[in-house]
Amino acid sequence: MSNDDTNDVPEPNPMDQLFDAQAAGRMARIGDLVTGTIVKITGEAVFVSYGAKSEGWVSLAELRDDAGGLLLDVGGSADFVVIETKGSVHLSYRDAQAGRAKVALRDAFQEGVSVRGKVVSTNKGGFEVRIQGVRAFCPSSQIAERQGTDPQSVVGQEFDFRITEWDDAKGPVVSRRALLEAERGRAREAVANTFAVGDVLQGKVTQLRDFGAFVDLGGVEGLIHVSELGRTRVSHPSEKVKVGDAVEVVVVKLEPEKNRIALRLQDGAGVVDPWAEFVKQTPPGTAIKGTVARLQTFGAFVTVAEGVDGLLHVSAISADKRIAHPGDVLKVGDSIDVVVESIDLQKNHISLNTAEVFARRGAPAANIEVGAVVKGRVTKIEKFGLFIEIGPRTSGLLPMQEIDVERGGDVAGTYPIGCEIEVKVIEIEEPKEKGDRRRIRLSRKALKGESEADDFRQYRQREQVVPERRGVTLGDLFAEQLKRR
Repeated sequence: MSNDDTNDVPEPNPMDQLFDAQAAGRMARIGDLVTGTIVKITGEAVFVSYGAKSEGWVSLAELRDDAGGLLLDVGGSADFVVIETKGSVHLSYRDAQAGRAKVALRDAFQEGVSVRGKVVSTNKGGFEVRIQGVRAFCPSSQIAERQGTDPQSVVGQEFDFRITEWDDAKGPVVSRRALLEAERGRAREAVANTFAVGDVLQGKVTQLRDFGAFVDLGGVEGLIHVSELGRTRVSHPSEKVKVGDAVEVVVVKLEPEKNRIALRLQDGAGVVDPWAEFVKQTPPGTAIKGTVARLQTFGAFVTVAEGVDGLLHVSAISADKRIAHPGDVLKVGDSIDVVVESIDLQKNHISLNTAEVFARRGAPAANIEVGAVVKGRVTKIEKFGLFIEIGPRTSGLLPMQEIDVERGGDVAGTYPIGCEIEVKVIEIEEPKEKGDRRRIRLSRKALKGESEADDFRQYRQREQVVPERRGVTLGDLFAEQLKRR
């Protein structure tokens, strides 16, 4: 045999290859996780070297992404799961990734950490969600905060979920609603603890709707209603602001339980506020001229000063007949005499009457506050107390226990109907329902106590100057007091 013959490499024996494959098959068991390197890609198979005598193979389809591109190429390494060992070792890339994903998802479940998933389809009772390749189930009631969400509207979308149940065989059960409710709770807490009515804040306009503009206040959104965008009414928020505008706003109302913040667009610094000027110079009951600016089914908006509109409700136009629509008797541009019925400082709202309606209804209710000392007229006497008229369209109750008449005394004789009496307002109960009147509780005893306290204060002040009045005796002081009385 020549040297060339001795150096020839013999052809591999097919039987030896079969025995090697069987030996490798005995070494690798189904379910084993192995790490391998791609050594060859051919046809629909990818050959992987994972340390055994022979190579394993994986379907090429498993190594393609949704767009058809290769996730791994020759020389790339990854983990694979052994799924078949007969004849050759069949590996799976997807099962390995799913196995790793399941471990990570189980940890997320135990730690309460949210995970990202894609809604891929609907099924009986809910949705199929894919999370890192793992199939999960989301019940219909857990996909949104409220029932009635269109199932097809969420298919294909990605959301954050919380794993609420774990089952190795069936897969995890997830909930999006749990995260939304937790986020709402944090938002409610932020609204309640961070903001207060009257706060002046900086924000950015994020979106415009027909009813107003949403403003980002730093992670929390508030709403400027279209009526709060200016003193003059606007038809659409786009007339005043646009998305992306930096704005200064005032908090006018907070509803933490609903995660709502109502805002008002702040007037520019140094600019005279026409509404404030009007309120200062025009108290309720003032007769003024206005111009009809807009007509609505519920009434007419009347411009009563530059930049200031008031509402003339349809019921406040005529005192004698019912008007179905203000357009039946008014048109835009009409000059009209009106009377200011009331002013709501919180809502920046002015209610108007025509002169005839105002005369029929009478003067506006008096503005009474707790602690005020007022004069009124006795209008009615009952067993439980006296009704006192303390202002236009405003009456209060003076209970028997608050009257400065000795028990068994003649209350009606002391304070007959029609007599004028001075009282102190000790309590005001606001109406609970629309149409109810506020209840005002009055007192004579509180007034008397205040008078006595004032007398005592005056006495103490006079007493403090006694040392400076040399030669004055206690008798002199009593005499002086008698003269003053």
